[in-house]
Order: sequence, then C-alpha cells, then structure tokens
Amino acid sequence: MAPELLIDGYRRAVARHIPNRSTASRRPRSPTTTTTRTREGPYRVLGWSLGGKLAHAVATELQADGAQVELLAILDAYPGGDFTDFRTQIRAAFTELGLDAAALPAAENLHDIGDEAVAALHAMAVGQGLDVLTPERLRRIYRRAMRTVELESRYRPAVFEGTLEFFSAMVDAEARADRTPADWQPFVSGEIIDRPIGSTHELMTSAEALAEIGPRLADLLETPER
Repeated sequence: MAPELLIDGYRRAVARHIPNRSTASRRPRSPTTTTTRTREGPYRVLGWSLGGKLAHAVATELQADGAQVELLAILDAYPGGDFTDFRTQIRAAFTELGLDAAALPAAENLHDIGDEAVAALHAMAVGQGLDVLTPERLRRIYRRAMRTVELESRYRPAVFEGTLEFFSAMVDAEARADRTPADWQPFVSGEIIDRPIGSTHELMTSAEALAEIGPRLADLLETPER
C-alpha cells in the first residue's frame, strides 16, 4: 500500500454504529455523542457501493464538525434508492428460486423470511460452494441486507463542500443507464470528476480494478490542490 494511504493510529470503524449516525436527522451534538478526533485533518475518505454512500456521509459529518476533508472518492455508488421497487425484485428473485406465492416474504415486511425461503437460499449457496453459510447465518445476512436497503432509501445526504472524485464501473454501465455520477450534484457543492474504470460494479475492488484505481488515487493524493 502506498505510504500516502496509511494513517497513524488508524482503527477500523464499528459498522453497526454507522447507519444510525448516518440516517439520523442532523442535530446539535454534545461531547458525549460526538466521536473524539485526534486531529482536524486533512482527511481522505473513500468508499465503494454502500460504502460510497457512507463515505459521503462521513465526509459531510467531518466537515460539520469543522474538520478539513481533502479528498472524497466514491467507487460506483449512487445516492438514493427505491425500497418499493426492491421489494418487487426480491420477491421475483425468490420466485426464480422455485418458491410459490405462499412462501414468499411479505411485500410489506421483507425482513420476515420463512424457513422455506431460507432453505432455498441455502441450497443456492451450497450450489455455489459456500457451504460455510449455515441456514441461520444466511437468515441473519438476509435480514441485515434488507435493513441496509431500507436505511439507504430513507437517508437524505447533506451537501459535501468540495470536489467529488467518482470512479465509475464501465463494463456493466448500460445496465444502470438511469444512474450517473451527476446524481450526486445536489449533494456536492463543487465539481464531480468521473474517472471510468474497466470493471463491473461487483468487481470494483478486485485486483484488476484496483490496478487502475490505485495509480489514479496516488496522483490525487500527491496533488490535493485541484
């Protein structure tokens, strides 16, 4: 890893703390509810997919706390989300796995998944060589995924003051023709610079994609004033 990407005293964030902080309405925060920082920046924040939305949220929170955010980079993530359409897609996906209508998760409560639906997911996982995923573990993963999508649909981003460096997945771009980097413009005060990558969305953190992304990030870190 390039030295510029290393941060002294870096600690992994506790993921379960992020959604509540990100989706909460903005309000005055006391010292007991604000994360203690050891420095005022500059910070460099990057995220992919859901992590891209979280990166934007973290960057705006840092700025609201008076910190300098030198770089915000998002890897193929777009704001917003329609949970209504997602309900239909999830039920259609279970139908393709062979579930009849009675066994489908209820459209109004996708979190409640029955044993037959879990068994279908488990059979698919085993067929893909993921034997380590037990039925109960799959149930927990599924429920957390549904919660994540629900939070995404409810979250309303603040405005990031600065430039957004956007890395778009070009291989499957036609499948998401209705989503563009410009979707972030209401939530970014400055320019949005699109840097296309020869990858699908799912493989944006693969070694091949990172071989493209890494040098571009290194250039950005060397020239923060842009």
